[in-house]
Amino acid sequence: MEKTLGFKIEATKLAKIDALAQTRGGRGPFMRQLVDAVLRQSGAASEAAPLVDREAAGEHRLYLRPTETELAVIRHRAKERRMTPATWAMALVRRHIGIAAPVDRELREELLNCRQALQRIGRNVNQIARAANKMALADNAAEIAGELQKVNDLRAAIGAAVEGIGAATKADLSYWEVSSERL
Repeated sequence: MEKTLGFKIEATKLAKIDALAQTRGGRGPFMRQLVDAVLRQSGAASEAAPLVDREAAGEHRLYLRPTETELAVIRHRAKERRMTPATWAMALVRRHIGIAAPVDRELREELLNCRQALQRIGRNVNQIARAANKMALADNAAEIAGELQKVNDLRAAIGAAVEGIGAATKADLSYWEVSSERL
């Protein structure tokens, strides 16, 4: 588990550290390397914890430098999806290269609950329709025919709502679709 360490330092010393850190991956990686070196020299470094090869660790990291406008758009779109800008950008890249994009967990759960509720209602409507059909065969079919039509209309509306929920889930995925044009 990683923890954060913060401390105050004189501005001139920080400037010197930043100058050294430029060639070593930046301030954070440089400070981690410095702490690792001090722990190794003091003998306090744990033998069980292997040292991380910073170059190998950076192989799976990509650094981008968007313009201010691009960054503002990325932040706005990420906020709309309740994601961090880095998570949003990674999801967009994954979708672009053909890996499925994430569907908002809360949205997916809400849609699933709605779909299940509608399906239960639909089953109840089917039971009502069956009971009404039995009654229609027995007695006054003319009087019940209008009611059966209402039940069938309700059944169709519920089916359309269930399909609409499925379409809403697909629409969430369509947010991540990218054009097939290649730059």
